[in-house]
Amino acid sequence: MKKELYHLTIANLDPAAPELGTKGKVVSGPCLHYSAPSAGGWGIVRTAMLVPESVLLFVAPHGCGRHGSVSSIQLGLRSRIRYMDITEEDLVLGSHMDRIPAVVEDILSCLSKRPPAFFICASCIDDLLASDYKNLCRRLTERYGMPFVDCHMNPITANSSMPPALNIQRSLYDFLCKEKNTRVPKDTLNVIGHFSPINPNGEFFSLMNEAGFEKVLQLSACQTFEQFMEMRHSSHNLLIKPFGRVACQEMERHLGIPWHKEFIRYHPEGIRRGYEGLEAFLERKVSWQSCYESCMDSISQWRRRLKGLRVGVGIGVNGSPFEIAMALALCGVEISFLLSDAIMEYEWESIAQLKQSFPDVPVYTSYHPSMSMAEAVPEEADVTIGFSASYVCPSSKLFTLDADDQHYGFEAFTALLQGVEDALNSDISARALLYTKGLVV
Repeated sequence: MKKELYHLTIANLDPAAPELGTKGKVVSGPCLHYSAPSAGGWGIVRTAMLVPESVLLFVAPHGCGRHGSVSSIQLGLRSRIRYMDITEEDLVLGSHMDRIPAVVEDILSCLSKRPPAFFICASCIDDLLASDYKNLCRRLTERYGMPFVDCHMNPITANSSMPPALNIQRSLYDFLCKEKNTRVPKDTLNVIGHFSPINPNGEFFSLMNEAGFEKVLQLSACQTFEQFMEMRHSSHNLLIKPFGRVACQEMERHLGIPWHKEFIRYHPEGIRRGYEGLEAFLERKVSWQSCYESCMDSISQWRRRLKGLRVGVGIGVNGSPFEIAMALALCGVEISFLLSDAIMEYEWESIAQLKQSFPDVPVYTSYHPSMSMAEAVPEEADVTIGFSASYVCPSSKLFTLDADDQHYGFEAFTALLQGVEDALNSDISARALLYTKGLVV
């Protein structure tokens, strides 16, 4: 007899429930979290390479270095990344820290042009040893007159107050804070926290332009380091994903740039409230009303096309699986199951609404050991959103909705529904996509 997969239902989810453990983890108690050695995607090294023209030195044992090297080749980043192997003897004696300056000198001497920015990336072993990479970067910055910034590949800190996703974004924007030239405030808006440029066909850019901003600046859209440095002169920061919170705090502290969070949402009412919150923060008129009306007018059409469709939503989607489920339910979609490893504070509002319509929908988690005992969840779905949902429901059609495609504003609602409909008519292989997107190394 097969053991039932551990799960909670939507009705069971409660901020005070002991089943949620610490930091909202959807588990029944302490569980090991398996960090797959083949994992790719938007890891630390790839994210660091968002800083244009930068170079990265990865200081790590053979296994970590090999993984990073193969990943960088798959993603076309190999020419900008260098590796320094460290041995067991290095770690015992700490001698590898003494060798890094000479390795940096060798790298710079081999490059035809000195890079404007240099990352030194440490692995979890150095973090466990408390190796002082910040002081090392400070000394290298003084020596070469160019900014050196530390970053850390450390999955052990995943459930700490500074997990890898927050730490790497802090490192990215640290270059703005380190710049010595005088900051000259400009009427531009920075968007922080995401990995790929926001879809330019959405209404967000035109609304910001009408609100008086000369430009909307995004790190992922910058082609040169000089363009990236323009972000330090912006008048406001808009945080659209939680990963950039510490970066925004640091820019406010060092550069005086105020920030406001309005995370990616797909439900029209959530998007509307987001624009209202943005208006209050910017103290400017944002003319979102006609976009909202068009969005609401389209719901009846989407209901005719999608009503009764069974959809499962997984971990790793570009947004909250609970909020995405609410947006889908608005158009008559049946929610088959959800996956979530940890519930963030802003997601409880969507959970409260889901309890009214879908109290019995199961919520699974990859943290629990029982998930490794089954090939699939018992629920069926026509479409699954996110690779994790597709993995546990292999008969479904896949809509990735990942960080490679960034939507924001009312355009995100349309993109979500169109993506679900397109997935029904797609024969795309989830396995092939895993390798195409560099999610498996």
